[in-house]
Parts: sequence; structure tokens; C-alpha cells
Amino acid sequence: MQVTILSEKMIDAVIFNFKEATQLNPQYYRAWNAFGLMNYEALCTFEDMQKKSIKSSGRIQQHCIAAIKGFVNAIALGGNDMTKTLQNLLRLIKIWFAYGDRPEEETLIRGSFEKIDVTSWLAIIPQIIARIDTRNPVIRKMIFDLLEKIGRHEPQALIYPLCMLMRSWSPERKKCADYLKNTMMEHIAGIMTQAIEMTKELIRSAILLTEQWYETIEEATRICYSTGNVSGAIKILLELHEKMAQPPETLNEIAFHQAYGSSLKQAESWIKKFLESKNELDLNQAWEIYYTVYKSVYDKVTEMQSLELRNMAPKLLALKGLDIVVPGLYKSGGAKLVTIAGFNPVLSVLPSKQHPRKLTMQGSDGREYLFLLKGHEDNRQDERVMQLFGLVNTLLSTDPHTQKKDLSIRRYVVIPLNANSGLIGWVPNCDTLHVLIKEYRKTYKIIQNIEYKLMRSMCENFELCCLINKVEIFRHAMDHTFGQDLYKVLWLKSRNSEVWLERRTNYTRSHAVMCIVGYILGLGDRHPSNLMLDRYSGKIVHIDFGDCFEAAMRREKFPEKVPFRLTRMLIKAMEISGIEGNYRTTAEHTMRVLRDNKDSLLAILEAFVYDPLISFRLLAPTLPKQAKQQQKVESSSIGRENPLEKLKAGKDQPDEKRKIDNIEKDFMRMLGPEGDAAPIEKLNQTAQFVMERIRNKLNGKEFNTTYPVDIQTQVDKLIKQATSDENLAQCYICLLYTSPSPRDRTRSRMPSSACKKKKKKK
Repeated sequence: MQVTILSEKMIDAVIFNFKEATQLNPQYYRAWNAFGLMNYEALCTFEDMQKKSIKSSGRIQQHCIAAIKGFVNAIALGGNDMTKTLQNLLRLIKIWFAYGDRPEEETLIRGSFEKIDVTSWLAIIPQIIARIDTRNPVIRKMIFDLLEKIGRHEPQALIYPLCMLMRSWSPERKKCADYLKNTMMEHIAGIMTQAIEMTKELIRSAILLTEQWYETIEEATRICYSTGNVSGAIKILLELHEKMAQPPETLNEIAFHQAYGSSLKQAESWIKKFLESKNELDLNQAWEIYYTVYKSVYDKVTEMQSLELRNMAPKLLALKGLDIVVPGLYKSGGAKLVTIAGFNPVLSVLPSKQHPRKLTMQGSDGREYLFLLKGHEDNRQDERVMQLFGLVNTLLSTDPHTQKKDLSIRRYVVIPLNANSGLIGWVPNCDTLHVLIKEYRKTYKIIQNIEYKLMRSMCENFELCCLINKVEIFRHAMDHTFGQDLYKVLWLKSRNSEVWLERRTNYTRSHAVMCIVGYILGLGDRHPSNLMLDRYSGKIVHIDFGDCFEAAMRREKFPEKVPFRLTRMLIKAMEISGIEGNYRTTAEHTMRVLRDNKDSLLAILEAFVYDPLISFRLLAPTLPKQAKQQQKVESSSIGRENPLEKLKAGKDQPDEKRKIDNIEKDFMRMLGPEGDAAPIEKLNQTAQFVMERIRNKLNGKEFNTTYPVDIQTQVDKLIKQATSDENLAQCYICLLYTSPSPRDRTRSRMPSSACKKKKKKK
């Protein structure tokens, strides 16, 4: 509905007709929905006019009130149908948070709390809680009132978000959480107490004290000696020293304090002495102690295979017969709840950089539920992406063409516990493409990174080559390899040809769906360790959604040039015709469904982009240059030569990708874990740019903003971009094949250039 091309009189005429429809049949959902949406679009139009100094405050007030009435009635009539209610709820809270302090708007919104069923609000709890610390007292009071009502009627839906809110870095958000907690304790004291205790112990289990010191010392060393930011390094060390001042509570913590407590206290005293004296010798004394501790805990951290709850979280092990629902299983409407009966005493540690734990919960129904307890990572963005996938699945299931083909995106539970840890539902019977292809090549004695070696043999410094040379090198590697690994894996793991055909079809269709949805979302970093294959169905499953809204395309170094991952190996695993056939038709049908329902998608993506807890990540691609400037300002002449060079002895040197990650990490630390220090003006500009890009994609105007292209042309252009040798050759070299992600590569082996330097030295 293009409101911008209508005059004010035409807008009024259209709205009048919709209003007449609502009066003729007050129980007609579509009439109220159209009335609310038209007024909402008019509201946005007059808001833009006001920004251009055109007087329109009266029209804003008029359309704001009408839009609230329309959306409230549409939501109330929509019931539990997500396609009818979700987008209207998101638009309603947007108006609420912008104009809810006005008397008439406040009355209408408060009335909606009674008119709209409580269960409808559950879908947008993360968005409501994200704005709980708003400075407007009227809006904040309304948020409290709504959350209190949800807590009384549906407490199980609120306990995990509330526990996360209680561990916020913001004092204001903590204060809000305490208020809500005290309110809920009045009627569900038992559940609330159990939830606080359980989440506290889960966070303790996610990152042990040993791991905290190992990572903090390594990070502080890098900050101090690679960037010259001595004050930044000291800051993160002193923050951890404050935690050490708290008495140990578990056997694991007691053992750590006994082994390293006195040494770390001594290091802290040297740091404080340095802050007074500015004597570099004092700083070096502290680093020597930190190095000794680091060297001692290094093997313990890197060789962890399993952990016992009795040693690291005995209180969690003691929790039995809880009244808390197993994460992800809560359903409103009086359904029987599956609660947590207990926890398995041993946690398996996965062999990856962040050492996630495999946690098993025992349900009251006698079944076991597996989760990934993950630390060192903010899962709030993944939670929002799962929201989007839920809406997309609903849209695909209601369309007759996509319903027949059983098109959907595999989702999993995401429960953030705090800003850097969370619970993720275990995806059973799945392996990453990296693992599958690695096993295949090992079995058939194929060099693991043959493509990478061929490119390096032709040119040692591939990243420094011009585009025409990169394409030549890229094609050289393609011409001397087959790229049929995934195709062979699918064939060899199928018990007969019928199963193989079914898996191959499911693989092709599921990949096509995710390519198009990922394109709209701007999803990047789709390396083989972030793509999984279901062993039984053959469907592709995506994990790790840290790079959204084209962040990977907008970064300074190694920007991605492809809209989605469609490399040779993925294509050869499809049908004999490759992308022609199931892949193309599925992609076109998916694009059609998304474009037909663009209003719903824009509503949830707009809420995503402007969410204050995750929107600051939009600035990530612009951070490297700013971080470098910041480092120049903070750079100190102290400690130019790292006294801990021996700490790095025998370890891989960071490649360009890791340097980018480190720079972004530095600047994200300056913004704060919840983006409190993010520049608002820059953030709003970036958000507007991102939303305009999404609108153009959903309108078919990405390639030509004047004349939209049809669905077939749009999909065809995207496929050509994704398979272009020029675009693929510009990607980070490790992302093109079956190699692990750049972070994994730097841990697994030293770059060949570094090896040659070592040989020369010898």
C-alpha cells in the first residue's frame, strides 16, 4: 500500500471507507486490520513530513489514535493466528513506545490490556522487556502493568526473560527487574526462587573461573601489547579481580582460589602500584605472574572433556522436582506442563573454542532433554531470529503451494541467561558440513584442504592479488578438484536409492528456502561449520546468526559479495540439473510468499532492527576504522615490547580475519554489552539504511529502485550473484570450500607464510 503517492484528501477518503467497513461489521478482522494499517502508514507519512519541518502534529495525533483502535480490534479478533496478530502487536507497541504518554493514547493502550487476550502478548515479551528502562514514567508504568498481568496469568512464559533482566549490566534495568520479581514473588514465590537459583548455577557452569582467567589474561595481553591500550587491559583485569574478592562457593572455585589466589592478589597489587607509579617495571612484574597462571591453566582449559556438577555447581545438581517448565516446551491454554525433574550429573564439553557444554535435563514425563550450555556469546540476536523463522514457517504452512512441499526452516530453542551465556536447544541427528566432508576426505585419503593448498601454491599472498588474478587462481583450484564430496556423503549415508532421492530433494528444497530467507535477513558468515545436515531427513539446518542485516557485506575487510551460500559443492549435491528444477522453483515460491506477506515481515524486522538491546550490533561493520582511531588516541608508550612473547611461542599467529574480529571486539567493548554507549544518531541512520534495503528486497527493487523486477527475474539475478566466480573469488579464502571457519583455521595450523619464515630463521 503506497501511501506516499496519495494526497491528504485521498488518504482521508480511503480511511473513511475502511472505517465504514468496521461499522458495518464490527467483528470483521480484515476491516479492522486494513483500517489500522492504513492509519499506521499515514502516521509514518506525516511523521516524515514533520521531520522536514512541515506542520502535521494534528494529523499525527489523529492517525495515531485511529491506528491504535484498528490494531487493538484486529488483534482481539485474530486469536492465536500468528500471521494475523504478530505484525499488529509489533506495530502497536511501536506506537505505544512513541506516543503512549499522551492521555488519550494511554487510555486506549491500557484498554488493550483487557481487550487483547494475555496469550497474544507472549509472542513479543522480548521486545517489551527490551524497553523496560524507558525514561518516560507513564510508558514504563504501563509496561510494568502489562508484565505484572502476564506474570499472574502466564508466569512460566516470563520467568526466563525476567531472570535474564535481573542480570543486566544496567543498574536501571536491574532495578526494574527487582520490582517485577517482588511482584511475582507475591503469588509464585516457589517458582521464582527456583528459577533464580537454577539460572544462577547455569551461568556459573557455562564459564568456569579457570576459563575466565585464561581468556581475560590472553585478551588483556592482546589489548595491551598489540594495540597499546594499557588502560583497557588493566580495566578488564581489575573487573575480574573484583569477582575474586567474593568467597568461593563450589569445590571448583575453592580449588582455584587455593592454587592461584595468592599469586593473583600479588599481580593485582603490582597493577595498582603501576597505576600510581607509571613505572613499566611494575607492569612487567604483574604480567610475569599472569603468564605463570596462564601457562598453568592452559592445559586444563584446552583439554576439558567433561565436567561434574558436584564440583562446579552442586546446587544445580541438588535441584529436583522443579515447578519450572523445560525450556521451549511451554504452551499456553491449559496444556499439561513438562517440568524439570533434575539434571544429569555430568556435562560433556565440546571441542571448540568456546567449550560449550552438553547439558541433559530430566523431564517430569520421564524423557531427557538435551541443551547446549553456551558461554562467551550473546544469544539475544539468535532468539529474535528464531522469532522471525517462526513467522516464516507459519506463512509457508498456510500457502497452498509451499504447504504441499513441506517447506519450513528448522528452529531450536534459544534461552538467553545473561549478556554472554545462554541455553540452546540441542539439534539431534545433525552434523556440520565441515565434519561430514572432513570425515569423507579422511576415509578416502583426500587432502583435507586441497582447494586452499592449490590456491596457495599458485600464489602465496592471494589476499593481495587484484580481482582478475584472484579469479584466475580460483578457477585453477576449481579445475583441479571435483567438489563432489557432499554429493558422495548423501549417497553413501543412504541405505537405498529411494531414501537417497528423498534426502536429496529435502536437502535441495530446505537449502533454497534458507537461501531466500537469509537473503532478506542479510544473513552472512555461512561457512561449513554453520551449516548442518539432518542425518535422516537430509534437510539443511542453519546455526549461529551473529551476522545479520548484511553486516558481513558492509565490513571493511573481506566483505562478502554473495547474497547467500551457493558454492559448487552445494550445487553438485542437488539434482542432476543442479539449480534448475527443485532449487529454483522452491526459491521462487519462497520469494513469492515473502513478498506477498511483506507487511508482516517488515513489522517483525523493524522491531528487530530498532530493538535497543541488539540494534547497536548494526554498527559492527563500521567499527574497524573507528576502533583503530580510538586505539591511536588511547595508545600508550608503555610496554611496546611484549614481555610475554613466550606466551605465544608455538601458537599460531592471528590471520587477517582474526585481526578484524579483535578490532570489532575492542570497539564493541567500548559500546558496552547492551550498547549503552552507542552513538544514537549513527545508529538511527544505519537502522534506516538497513530497513530501506529490506523494503527494496521485498518489493523487488534492489536492482532497480524505479522499476521493480518480477519474482523469477529477482531469483535469477540472486543465483547469478551467488555463483559468480568474481564474487566467490573475493570472499575470504577459507569460506569458499570445506575448510573450517577462519577462527578455527588459526587454531588448527599456522599459515604457510609463517611456516616459511620459521624455516628461514632456522
